[in-house]
Formats: sequence, C-alpha cells, structure tokens
Amino acid sequence: MTRVLSAVAWPYANGPRHIGHVAGFGVPSDVFSRHMRMAGDDVLMVSGTDEHGTPILVQAEEDGITPQALADRFNRVIVEDLTQLGLAYDLFTRTTTRNHYAVVQEMFRTVHKNGYMVEKTTMGAISPSTGRTLPDRFIEGTCPICGYGSARGDQCDNCGNQLDPIDLISPRSRINGETPKFVQSNHFFLDLPSLVEALAAWLETRSGWRSNVLKFSFNLLEDVRPRAMTRDIDWGIPVPLPGWEDNPNKRLYVWFDAVIGYLSASIEWARRRALATGEKVDAERWRDWWNSPEARSYYFMGKDNITFHSQIWPAELLGYNGQGSRGGQPGVYGTLNLPTEVVSSEFLNIGGEQFSSSRGRVILVRDMLSRHQPDALRYFIAVAGPESQDAEFTWEEFVRRTNSELVAGWGNLVNRTVNLIHHNIGVLPPAPTVAQPADHDLLRATELAFGEVGRAIRAHRQKAAALAAMRTVAEVNKYLADTAPWKLAKGDDADRSRMADVLHVAAQAVSDCNTLLAPFLPHSARAVDKALGFDRPFGDQPVIEEVTDLDDPSREYPIITGDYGRDSGRRAPFWRRELIPAGQSVPAPLPVFTKLDPSVVGEENARLRRAI
Repeated sequence: MTRVLSAVAWPYANGPRHIGHVAGFGVPSDVFSRHMRMAGDDVLMVSGTDEHGTPILVQAEEDGITPQALADRFNRVIVEDLTQLGLAYDLFTRTTTRNHYAVVQEMFRTVHKNGYMVEKTTMGAISPSTGRTLPDRFIEGTCPICGYGSARGDQCDNCGNQLDPIDLISPRSRINGETPKFVQSNHFFLDLPSLVEALAAWLETRSGWRSNVLKFSFNLLEDVRPRAMTRDIDWGIPVPLPGWEDNPNKRLYVWFDAVIGYLSASIEWARRRALATGEKVDAERWRDWWNSPEARSYYFMGKDNITFHSQIWPAELLGYNGQGSRGGQPGVYGTLNLPTEVVSSEFLNIGGEQFSSSRGRVILVRDMLSRHQPDALRYFIAVAGPESQDAEFTWEEFVRRTNSELVAGWGNLVNRTVNLIHHNIGVLPPAPTVAQPADHDLLRATELAFGEVGRAIRAHRQKAAALAAMRTVAEVNKYLADTAPWKLAKGDDADRSRMADVLHVAAQAVSDCNTLLAPFLPHSARAVDKALGFDRPFGDQPVIEEVTDLDDPSREYPIITGDYGRDSGRRAPFWRRELIPAGQSVPAPLPVFTKLDPSVVGEENARLRRAI
C-alpha cells in the first residue's frame, strides 16, 4: 500500500465555478483518486476554497458586503456544486480557517529564518481610482520580451518568462482598464535565485510528466528573480514578524498562502480525525503523506497555475526544508515532500474562446447539474476534455456522447443483461461447467482491460483509459449479439442451459466493465453494483458536514468529506475481477442514464446566447 496525496487546486471564492474549472482540476483529480483507492492505495484528497486577495475585496465592495461574507457565500455554493458532481474529497475546507493561518505563518517564519525571505523596496502597482494595490495577475500589457499583447504582471503565458508589472508595455488594470500608478513599498520576496539550483535538480528527477508541463517548468528557470510574497492589502493573513504583524495594510500574498493549503488541509483532516476517533496519534497522521519518502503526491490544476505548482510551491518547500544554497533547518513540520508530479490540464473552451464569467460565456456547474446527470458531464470531460491540449465544449457533442456512448452503449448493455437474467432466470446464474471459446475470449479481454485502463489512469492519460473501457463495453455488446441469449431462451433444455452460461459470462463482464468505469462514472457504478448484488465502496459519494473551526468556536462552515471505505471495513483492492454472487436475486432493472432529446441542443445554445 502506498500513501498518495491528491492535491487539488483551490477554486477561488469570488463566484460559482463553471464547467471549464472542473474540467481542469475537479474531474481529473477525482478519477485518479478513486482509481488509486480501488487499487488499494491510501489516498488523501484535499483542497478548499481560496478566499484571500484583491478580487475578493473588489467583488465584496461591489456587492456591499464584507470580504468574509462574500467568501462565506461562495464557499457554500462551491461546496454544494463539487459534492453534487461527486468529487470524493477527504477534506475540502477553506483558507480562512485559523488552522490555515497558523500553518501559513509557520511556513513563512521558517522560510524567513532559513534566509529565503528577503526584504526589498519595490515599485508596487496602485489603482489611481481606489488607492488599492493591484496584484500582479490583475495587470495586463504587452510582453517586453516577445511582444505578446496579453501578458500578465507576473509572467507571460506566451513565452513563459517571469515579469514584473512595471516591465509591461502599456500596462492596464484588468479590473477597470485604467493605467496603474507605481509607488515604492517594502515587501518580502522569496529568494528564488538561491533556490534555483535545487529546483533544477528536482525537476531533473521528474519523469512521466506531461511534456508541456515539464517544458514550461524548465523554461521558468531561465529567468529567475526574487518573487514578492507580501502585499499592500488589508484582507489576508498577517505577516508574522515584529513590526509587520500589527500593520493592518500588509498581508501575505494570496498565492503564498493558497498553495500552503495542501499542507494545512492535510493537517486539518488529521486533527478532525483525532477528534472523531479520540486517538491523539491520529492528529499526526498527515505526516504519512508529507514526511515519508515513500509517499507520492500529485497536484491537479489548469495550465494557468503551473508556475505556482512547479516553481513557487516547490521553492517554498525547499526553503522550509533548508535545501537551497543558503542552507537552513526544517521547522516543526519536518522535511516536507516536494510534488511527485504536477498534473496540469489545458483549457476547455466554448465557441472557440475561453469560458468567461464576466462576459457571460459560461456554463455554471450547478446549472449544468440541475438539468443533466453528473456522470454525463464527468464522462464528457474524461473523453473529450482538455487533457493535453485545449478542447471545445459543444452541446451537440455532449448530447451525442451521452446518447450514443452512455445510453446506447454502456447503459443499454447493463439494462439488457440484467433484464434478460430477471425475466429468464431471476437470479445470477452460476459459472458454466464447460465454457465455450467465446466465453473464455470475452472474460480474458475484460480481465486484461484492468491492466490497460489502470496503467493509463496512473499515467494521467484518462482519455485513453476511458476509451479503452468503452471498447471493452463494445466487446461485451458484441458477445451478446453473437450469442443471442434471447433466442436460446425459446429453445430446448440444452439451449436454456447455454443461455444461463451466456448470461453468467455477460453478467461477469458487465461487473468487470462497471469496475473499469467506476472512477469516471461513480454515480451509475453504485446503481450497477446494486443490480448485481454487490456493495463495494467505489461508488461512495462525498457528503457535506457543518463543522466548527478547530481554533475559533465562533466560526462555522461546511466541509466536503467522506469515508470511501477507509474505516468501514469495506476497503480492499477492488481494481480486479470480483466474481459475481451466483444465486443473488436480480430485480427488474432501472435505466442507468437519461437519453437526451435533440431539442436539448437548441435550448442550451439559446440559454448561452441570452447570457452573452
């Protein structure tokens, strides 16, 4: 058994999330995590809402409420949406917990003590109309290196070079389009140059990464400069140093605190576990994923966040561990593991352009799930999503794949097999006494598929994995068509005996296919398992719990959590064939998937046009 940390990007709590977001961080991380649990690994899947920074302030001011009230509102919306989609977090929390504050401040103090946080006077961007600091990412302009017209103030996505806002040609605010004013201010910078050698050495050891991610990460090392880790802002985590911590207008940069959420969420999960079990030792269980050299960690996000996960976060970890050129010693959390892999997806577009909430070019997760099955969305993202290149979402393709692949392919196979058993036998038949070559060939094919699909998921080639599973479904459908058990049911005793053998093989193959598809389609997996008499945890769904802040009893908030077989006694390696329980009663089947009327395309496109 291997400890696997599934570290999922933190959605920003300034609005509801759209399907482009969950295509990047949500579904890929959940498919991977569910598969690894089924394979017998000990998975810890963590994330939460990112709630600090200027965008929250701007939105709260527009809505006439406090930043915390805004974060509370959208934290709950996001929690509800991700739970409905079936994302199986062990803990989905938030960055405004006192636990998170404490972990972030410990990280900062130790990185500073080790010499990797240096104080500098810099030119900061200010909004002339509000006097508020503009974060680097909220300033756009022309890249001085490659001439790209939409470079951000922290980097150019076209050439990959790190930038400062003042370097941009014709800089402008993304909030209101005005030209920023640059003023002097003292800030702490993460001294990336003193960590670049260690960063390069770490990247050199990475193998199996998506080539675009690794190439981009190495490009980041070509022009490394100190990176500001504090901001002139009054909403965020105080800087934990004398002369700074009481300054109401200096806070840690939101991107310094947000990536530390992977660690703080793991610690919160362990602390909550200790409260639930009454075992103090459980409060330290997070170390199994963060201090053990054998543990592996996978970080899931969209491509616009590669910089922070393959450079900034690893640099912070190296600085905390004292592993840069300045040396140093780890703090109370010990030597922390660097990412095993940064798993970045490209963008899901619509109408040839990126999703944009501000322009109404968006399909919100909750709107999608109010009208369509969550597994239909999960399946589309798996087989047609932006795994290694930008992908296009169209309602035509969504309806086509739902109807032809889920309904007519997989759903029809399940319903036809179960219905034939229900009407002709009533119980799951036993294995054939003498199997035919066609029976052997099919069961060998479905058993071999576990290796092919599993290897692809573990390599983050989920599109290939899902398509391989569906090819297996097609083989089972062909087997049924070739053997025609409905015809055998009308024959003599020998035919009916053969019919029972065929239906046993078909039921076993359906069970195998259900296991193969469970990481992608967990909602339907539970229904199929129930029809076949199983009670396996790979279809377990997350739940929302209302909790009290561990360190501030005045604050309450919802979390996403779940057992997923961890403590229920139902946890075992399930990524393999499980023999169907012969003699199990088989009731009449219910439809697994809902067929979509072609009119859905026009209706949904009309909704989108009205929004734009």
